[in-house]
Amino acid sequence: MKNLTVRPQTKQIDGRVRRIIELSPQQLHMDPRHAIAQARGNRARAQFLTGRTEAGLPLSQAVMKYYDDVIAGFGDPKFLAERDVLMAAVAKKDPTAVKTLAGIRVDTFSNYLYAPANFLSLYCNIVNLAADERPVAERFTMQEVAIYAVGGDGAPNQVRINLDPDETLIPLGWLTSDIYRYRKVDVYRGRVVDPALATIKVAYDIGQYENQQVQALLGITGSYQYPGSTSTAGQAWPSTFFGPFTFTGKRANWPYVAHSTLNTGNLPTTNNVTVYEQDGVTIQNGFGFQTLAYIVDYCARWDGAFQDGVNLRPTGRIILPPGVIKQIMTGIFPSGATRNDIADELMEAGWFSVSFLGVKWLFIPDNTLNPNQLVCYPEFNQKPINVYHKPALDEEKTSEGDYQIESKNEEERYSRRVFGAYWDSSRRVYGARFWFDGTLHQ
Repeated sequence: MKNLTVRPQTKQIDGRVRRIIELSPQQLHMDPRHAIAQARGNRARAQFLTGRTEAGLPLSQAVMKYYDDVIAGFGDPKFLAERDVLMAAVAKKDPTAVKTLAGIRVDTFSNYLYAPANFLSLYCNIVNLAADERPVAERFTMQEVAIYAVGGDGAPNQVRINLDPDETLIPLGWLTSDIYRYRKVDVYRGRVVDPALATIKVAYDIGQYENQQVQALLGITGSYQYPGSTSTAGQAWPSTFFGPFTFTGKRANWPYVAHSTLNTGNLPTTNNVTVYEQDGVTIQNGFGFQTLAYIVDYCARWDGAFQDGVNLRPTGRIILPPGVIKQIMTGIFPSGATRNDIADELMEAGWFSVSFLGVKWLFIPDNTLNPNQLVCYPEFNQKPINVYHKPALDEEKTSEGDYQIESKNEEERYSRRVFGAYWDSSRRVYGARFWFDGTLHQ
């Protein structure tokens, strides 16, 4: 009797959105002998169900009893008459009758915890390359031409232009998942490939690895390695993204080359910023409005300096350890007044967002960060890192056709993706972190 249909779906139940599976009878108008045979098969599968019905009964027992009643009922004229009445009501979409056919609900639960990929999405440009493209970083700097006054018979000085560019082939490699194996068929439940794959999120895990690599490239965790390298000797760049701006080696590799009329005293000296209190002497100990002011100040110091004419601005999104966010309450009265719009917004809307200095700030808790570090990472309108993919070369391999594996009623699968990441010295200014732990950071 094929009268049990599994339909995973999302519904609003008791005021909450819940993931449910409904089991519903469908074909009561069947030949009794055929129906009883199918009912017995469904009853055998029902013993593996877990959970409880809406009435609080153990699900496996309730479903098995349901099928016992169905099997016994095909020899009972009263049952058959009630069946016909019920099916007629269902055909008319009677709510009570429909609910009777969908009276069993299985709530599915999982204890698996996820991690966000904030740095991959907020700090990176995703560049999709063609299969035969090679990413190359070329750096050059502008040449300043001196302007001066001369007499009527004067002649200008000659200046030799030397581009002296610097090029780097950005390393790419494969990110490969584990090879995972699972059963294909269960004698009671039929094909179980989809349920097995539902417990694995390969794309998510690859994305998490990429986010981890971006954090390493920024120097937040570990050290970044060339894709495919297994030793620290193969790391692409040491953890020098956050730190003082230095000016050694080729000019093209400097974080910036300033025009002679630009007073560099106006520019930040580092993107690893220590936040001070308003007195400029005491280092701030705790997340507050002074941190937001320092972020705005960092961006303002670059105004009008970039060749593309785009000024650096905070988007308002800030990544920080979850336990740090509540410290914003220590600065709830930034003006010293007992009542103001900012204080009201925090008290009424909560501390995950607040408007301050013309920016709508959104605090993004990130459970991949060190909970003991009082530091935050704001997102700017320019992203400092390029992440490279080659979608045409992405692969998902299976063992289909492999007799040795299929003979064991099993299947294997793995995925791989081309990946590379790179930050250029000139783009370090597009990322900054801000410390408020009472300690001076260089």
